[in-house]
Amino acid sequence: MQGVGLRGLIACALSFALLLISTPSASAINYTVTYDANASMFQAGVTSGSIPAVSGNSFAANATVTVADNTGSLARQGFTLSGWNTASDGSGITYALKTGTFTITTNVILYAKWSIPASARLIGSGGSVITIVNTNSVTNGTYCTGGSVRGVTSDGTYMYFRPSTYPAYICKLTMGGVVVSVNNVGTVLGSTIPTDSMALSYSSGCLFVRGTGGATTTVYCIDVSDWTITARTLPTTLMAGQGWGTGNLIDFPDGRIGSVSQPNQTLSGGIGTGANQCPSGMNCKILRLFNVIGSGKTVTFTNSEDIILADSDNLWPGDEHGIATDGTYLYEIQYNAGYKVWALRSNAPSYVVFNGDASAACGASTGVSPSSCLINNPVDGTTSLMSNATYIGHNHATGTYMMGDYSNPKIYVSNSILPPAGPGSLPAAAVFNSYGLGSGLTSATYRANNSITVNLNTSSLVTFYSKGKPIIGCRNVSTSGVSPNIVATCTWRPAAHGPMYLSITATPKNSQIAPSGTGQFQIFVGARTSKR
Repeated sequence: MQGVGLRGLIACALSFALLLISTPSASAINYTVTYDANASMFQAGVTSGSIPAVSGNSFAANATVTVADNTGSLARQGFTLSGWNTASDGSGITYALKTGTFTITTNVILYAKWSIPASARLIGSGGSVITIVNTNSVTNGTYCTGGSVRGVTSDGTYMYFRPSTYPAYICKLTMGGVVVSVNNVGTVLGSTIPTDSMALSYSSGCLFVRGTGGATTTVYCIDVSDWTITARTLPTTLMAGQGWGTGNLIDFPDGRIGSVSQPNQTLSGGIGTGANQCPSGMNCKILRLFNVIGSGKTVTFTNSEDIILADSDNLWPGDEHGIATDGTYLYEIQYNAGYKVWALRSNAPSYVVFNGDASAACGASTGVSPSSCLINNPVDGTTSLMSNATYIGHNHATGTYMMGDYSNPKIYVSNSILPPAGPGSLPAAAVFNSYGLGSGLTSATYRANNSITVNLNTSSLVTFYSKGKPIIGCRNVSTSGVSPNIVATCTWRPAAHGPMYLSITATPKNSQIAPSGTGQFQIFVGARTSKR
């Protein structure tokens, strides 16, 4: 029995082995996760950086997947990456970067979910409508309280506008709308420069206004120190705007001024995605910018750059009423309707980041209700608080937009939100790009004139020190030039031999920028090379 049993067991084992060989094994099912940059969410656009790498991107059915972090530094100008979503329009399930998890049961595409920062959609999102008052009984204050607003701008501390009934005057207000002074600028402002369509902007001690409403090379500086008005000439043409707002004029936090052209201008770069190029299938405008050199009535200008504004809408806006910028975003308002916001880029087309135009795409695609896009209902989106919101400016110190009411002495002031850095932003602090003796020298000559030169990122007053004390004649030296070549120079006659430490500090001319830290370097003072 034992022998038979053993033979039987062997036969069974062989049969089982043959069965295993002849029967196909069940294969495991694996799924993949693919990431998409989603550059066209909300509006057409572009991204920089890259989507996460997908090596080892195979998961067994019902496995738990942890989504990727932003390992490729994916970015989109003007937007915030707020996670990965299962739908390209952001309506699906959102997973947090790096920590979000899900159970995988099929191949998955995860789209970058882009959020519009609050600083790109300030109108209709809060703030207040201010009625202009003359509580301090300022002389001629009724000129400001009895008319309506023509042009509006700010120097960071005060607001300024032209009263409709006294166009030769400039009203100066607190940010709360209280009249501070009423200033007679003269007949040029009162009779030569029309009030309608003409924006005001502020830079370098001047309130600027265009010479005409059309294309021009003339702007006027109203010097806020003495209220004189002086015509100044631009090196190239300031282009006319669209519709009613042909005389738009804007100012950047970094001090540049400029204007936006009518849509569909001829672009020197043609079709493409580079500098001065309009993307294929888009409609473009030109934002032309100028550097402002000096301060007050003697300012001069140099060409800065042209920035291309791309738009999917042809000939928008039908009736432009104002343009303003915070250096990162550019706002353009349309008569009695809504507004659009572009995320600015240098040397490449700038795309719409927020479409708040109530007559077009204000709705689910923008994440707000249609009513909140109406510029005459700027606070809660339901109540009309202004009769005719016209003219827009930006206070670069507080991060607030201002809209003047064409028919009443009212100004809307938005919530205060400073934007992320952009091509027209102010630097946070003065920074020395380089400093040292002229011509790259490392040694100075005893009791002879030696040149010390610094290069900075912003216009400043620079003080040079030797042994911790200001060098005679080198205190608060004013810089010259424009970025990236802003320089200051000191002439120094060392009175001792040997190694010596020199140091430098800079106080920006714009008080919104922090002073520099101390730049310090060592040089060697040698003997004269010739006799006295």
